[in-house]
Amino acid sequence: MRLQPLFAAAAAAALAAAFIAGAVNRKSYTNYIESEGVSHFAVAELPGAMAETDCQRMLEELPEAPQILRISVQSDSEYFFGGSQQKVQAETVYSGSALKPGDIFYLTASQWSLTFNEPAAIQRGFINFLKPGREYLVFLSDPLDKLTGDLPVFSLFGDTIIAPAFCCDEIENTIAPIEGDTLYVAYDQVKENEFFGADQAALDAWAQTKQKLLEMYGL
Repeated sequence: MRLQPLFAAAAAAALAAAFIAGAVNRKSYTNYIESEGVSHFAVAELPGAMAETDCQRMLEELPEAPQILRISVQSDSEYFFGGSQQKVQAETVYSGSALKPGDIFYLTASQWSLTFNEPAAIQRGFINFLKPGREYLVFLSDPLDKLTGDLPVFSLFGDTIIAPAFCCDEIENTIAPIEGDTLYVAYDQVKENEFFGADQAALDAWAQTKQKLLEMYGL
C-alpha cells in the first residue's frame, strides 16, 4: 500500500492552515525578514546516502505529478507565519490542465519555512530560493483550496526530502564544511548554490537527477 497520497493530502492541509493562520502575521513576519535579512540564518546540507535514495525516488515518482511545468520566477520569496511562497509564471505546460502558459500563480512547498530555534534556519527542501528571472522545471500537486490572496497557489509535488524544482540553467554548487554533530552550515557560505549537499556524492546524485529530468522534457 502506497502512503504518498496520504502524505500529499496531509501536506496540502497543513499548507492551507499555514496560509490562513499566516494572513494575520504576514506583515510583521515579512517586515522582520526585510529588516534583518537571511544572511545570519543556517541551512542544512543533505548527506550523500540520503540524496542518492531520494533522487531515485524522484526519478520514479515525479513524472506522475498532476502538473509539470516550466516556469519563470517573478518575485523574491514572500514570507508568512509557517512558510513562504514565490510568484511565478507558467511558460510551458507538459502535464496537467489546471494551468496554461502565461498564468501567474504562487508556488509554495511543505518544506519551505524559516525556523527561529537554535540555530535559526532556512528550510527549503535542500534547494535554494528560486531566483527571479530564471526558469525552472517544477512538479506540482493540484491547486490548494481556501487560501488567502487573489492568485491561485500550487505546492511542489510529493513527499521527497528534496523539493522538486530544477533550474534550467547550470549553477555551480559548493560544499561548506560541517562542524560537529550538525548538518547545518551558515547560509552565506552556500547562498549561490542551487542545491545544498554535504558531500560530493550528494552533489553528483542531484546533478545527475536534474540532468535526466531536464532532458526528459527537452530542456
